Amino acid sequence: MAPLSSNKTWTKLAHHLKALDPVSVALHLDDHVETKIYTPGSIISGRVDVTTDKDFAFDSFNIDFMGETSTNIQTSFGDPRHTRHIFLKLSMPLSRSVLPESKVFQAYQTYSIPFTFTVPYHLPSKACKHTESEDLHERHLCLPPSMGYWEGKDQSPNAARIDYNVRVMLTPRPGKNGKQGKPTTTQRSVKVLPTQFAEAASPVSAHTKHPLTKDRSFHQDLLSQKTGDIKVSTSIPEPVVLSVEGSQVSGSMLTVNVEFTPQKGEAALPDIHAKSMQVEAHTHYSFAHVNLLPDREDILGSLPMIVPFFTSNKMTVQPSNKLVWETQSDSYKPSKLCRRDSGAEIDDFSDEEQASTTSGELSHQKKYTATLQVPISLPVSNKKLFLPSFYSCIISRTYNLRLVLGAGSLASTIILNVPLEVVVEGSGDSAPNSLPDYAHIDLEEVIPLEALPSYTP
Repeated sequence: MAPLSSNKTWTKLAHHLKALDPVSVALHLDDHVETKIYTPGSIISGRVDVTTDKDFAFDSFNIDFMGETSTNIQTSFGDPRHTRHIFLKLSMPLSRSVLPESKVFQAYQTYSIPFTFTVPYHLPSKACKHTESEDLHERHLCLPPSMGYWEGKDQSPNAARIDYNVRVMLTPRPGKNGKQGKPTTTQRSVKVLPTQFAEAASPVSAHTKHPLTKDRSFHQDLLSQKTGDIKVSTSIPEPVVLSVEGSQVSGSMLTVNVEFTPQKGEAALPDIHAKSMQVEAHTHYSFAHVNLLPDREDILGSLPMIVPFFTSNKMTVQPSNKLVWETQSDSYKPSKLCRRDSGAEIDDFSDEEQASTTSGELSHQKKYTATLQVPISLPVSNKKLFLPSFYSCIISRTYNLRLVLGAGSLASTIILNVPLEVVVEGSGDSAPNSLPDYAHIDLEEVIPLEALPSYTP
């Protein structure tokens, strides 16, 4: 008798669930697998099948392509802030022929509604209204990549997510009492990677938190006196270009300019080489619109609060070129003639002093310069992804190279921190200047999750 009782219980539960959701909405994507990657210009097509056991009167039927960020932040007051920001919403126009004119789905019939979306190359201009900076506004209109939904680790925190999905919402017609029933919703997530064309890829701005020039005293060994000064400087390298599949298409080169000034006329030239290199993936996220570039400006005490997160990845230091030193010579006048803090002019010095200067008593100081080329090769793998660099209204991803240079037998270290841009290679024709002809919604509001309606899954 126990099994019979159990069967009755399950039957009652099934009838109860059917009463709660009297209509079935099934979403099908054409030629789709979970690992498929969509890029700007990609077509996302499919159909929605609607069936019901009894006549179902509906008020609206919507198929949308959505892009949204979500963050979860524990504030200093101890209160969690859950936020969802919808940055993209394209609504598929539906002709009258695909939906019943009576706006009633008949019982025991299947209605198939086709849809087609094109992944845009950029967001509509009204997607970001919170900044007056033209540069920041342009960056926020670039399509961000999916984050947190890849098979491998994309080096992002669990508290920051970016999702693209096709979402269907069927809203029932209000009942006789005027009460609106709960909408039936279903959705399928897709993975999106923004791309750049090779000719459009450009280095990140030279503005950085870290100095690109370092000075250091040089000693040949532990007990020796200072033998000279080393100055190293670099510039921001060209972007590293990845394929859609994640492999590195083209490398980049970090050029380090080295200058050695010996303490005295002659000194052994230092052996300067790349000891180690790491690439850091920095993710910054907030619960409201960010009005600055977090990797280039001070975020301590910023409003809204910006949370930093980073991972560090060791890179293989490939053999670099052997330093070829070139000799340079600087001439300068004696310190007397250079000293103007007293207000004295050159003409104020005695004839003897001027004569000694013209007789060849100019001081000469040798300098040696060389250039070190350090290849950049990201440690890409199936288990670890490098998303393209981006800044969005809520979340950003940037990269930083940490290069450790060794100098001399002591292997004294000089550390350089250099911004690095990562892009995904584009293909095909140039990006269009406008979005596909969809109804795109004017969105700029950040929505706390607790304020969202509780839809049925």
